[in-house]
Amino acid sequence: MDHRLREASISGDVHSLHQLLQEDRLLLNRPTYCCDNPLNVAATLGHADFAAEVLRLRPDLARELDLGGHTPLHLAAANGHAVVAKVLLGNSSAGVPGHELCLLRDMDWLTPIHAAALKGRTDVLRELVVGACPESVHATTGRGETALHLAVRSSSFEAVEFLVETVAAAAELLNSKDDKGNTALHLAVARRQLQTMKFMLSKPSVDVNSVNRRGLTPLDVLLESPNEQYGDMALGETIRAAGGKTAAELKLPPPAAVLLPRASRHQKPRVKHDEYRDTPGTLMVVATLIATITFQAALNPPGGFIPDDGKSHSSVSKVAAAAAAAADDQRPGKVVLGKELKYFLMFDVFGLFASLSIILLLICVSPRRKRMMGFLTWIMWAAVLSTALAFQCAVVQIYKSNAVVGLLSYAWSGILCVASVWIFFRFKVFLLKRVGWWKGRRHRHAGCGSLLVVKRIGVVAALLLATGATVVLIFIFLALNVGTAPASFT
Repeated sequence: MDHRLREASISGDVHSLHQLLQEDRLLLNRPTYCCDNPLNVAATLGHADFAAEVLRLRPDLARELDLGGHTPLHLAAANGHAVVAKVLLGNSSAGVPGHELCLLRDMDWLTPIHAAALKGRTDVLRELVVGACPESVHATTGRGETALHLAVRSSSFEAVEFLVETVAAAAELLNSKDDKGNTALHLAVARRQLQTMKFMLSKPSVDVNSVNRRGLTPLDVLLESPNEQYGDMALGETIRAAGGKTAAELKLPPPAAVLLPRASRHQKPRVKHDEYRDTPGTLMVVATLIATITFQAALNPPGGFIPDDGKSHSSVSKVAAAAAAAADDQRPGKVVLGKELKYFLMFDVFGLFASLSIILLLICVSPRRKRMMGFLTWIMWAAVLSTALAFQCAVVQIYKSNAVVGLLSYAWSGILCVASVWIFFRFKVFLLKRVGWWKGRRHRHAGCGSLLVVKRIGVVAALLLATGATVVLIFIFLALNVGTAPASFT
């Protein structure tokens, strides 16, 4: 906009406007790329005569928006310039009637009546509601709020009183709800606006027990956050006197029936334990513990080592010591039980390497994504199972002749068999979900086309390997107990 025209708009000098137009008749017709036309400036500052002259020359400027998406009527309403608003609403030339301007929205989805209510501009509300556009009082914002909601938010009792007393459909306005189900009375109670609340309760058409989407009546809102500093006892007595009750007293349905959509049949109501189990901190602690146990067990094997004098310092039985002495290799430093601990060593080393791998990945990669945490959890399962197997292998070789140990070994083998089958089943479900073969639902990451075919081939191969590994583990469980249980318990 020309700087001279801008100065004339700021001062509201109509004579200067005419002089500028004599020099350049197209001055008002030139586009203003900064969205700051002379009518917006005049409406903001309240220059009614200047605005009327600009409207006479360029009536279409009444619909132009500024940088905030506001029309001149928005600016006049927010700043309380009722005379300018009347000028704008009286402009009906060039196809821009006043009632159409009342319904135009800015970038925040507010109409001019919303802008006036937010600022408590009662004079402008009168021009809008009584004059050009009575229907604009029912317009709602993007959050479902009416002008009455906004007047309560602005703590403007005069605006609230004017809207309720002036609008013909006052009952509809009083009981209108926003997107959260709150009426204007809910907001007045929440903000402890005693005068506004008493005024609304004096109207017989107000619904004093209206329930919002949280299942709360106005009295519930008051009791939810009590504060005697604002005289909550007096507020509660006022609501009670008007017939207000709590949702419990009205025997209304619980809030979940109002708020929550119906749960899908695939949703599980229980709390997911993965949220507190599969965390980096938890995995680090468990992996460190397993690594410590397996490391110590590898350096101090069951039965001990053959000392320099050929005698063992361990608590191994005499039968095991004699068997070690009869072996071909009796050099000092050799393990007393020797080859009998091959399964123990295999599972112990596997548990050690698995736990160390988890620690290394947690330190170097610092995984946060759910996929990575799921992968580490499967490694943790393998490490725990390997540690349990290593313990059983050692105990069975040391206490072969003990009846109690033999029976407990059978029981422990059964537990490990069940655990192996359960882990295999979980692993199978995990893989089948990845390729859309579980319960007829395709996983969102399954993919399509050739990629899906490759994934399914890999899943089949992984399932075959997992099946073989499970069978081998069960066979090892049974083989470890051969000859461990005595004929009788005595």
